[in-house]
Amino acid sequence: MLDILSHFVSCTWGGHFMQQFECFIKPHLDHLAILKFFLQSTNTITDEYNNVNGYKMYYDLYQKLNEVENIQIKEFIQSEF
Repeated sequence: MLDILSHFVSCTWGGHFMQQFECFIKPHLDHLAILKFFLQSTNTITDEYNNVNGYKMYYDLYQKLNEVENIQIKEFIQSEF
């Protein structure tokens, strides 16, 4: 999942970007610890939110992660950003 998230964040091809999200991330991102690790350790994300816990986020990623099916991830995104 870390590789998929990394590729998703750096992808510039719209069709591929949406396919990654709809087929892999939205239905299968279900491990909150992996997402937290990714948001803290990636250099791909230009931080727009200045989160006090060290998580990096930008608006488009925030919008997409709010669509993930896992309730823990939705609650984390909404409470942190």
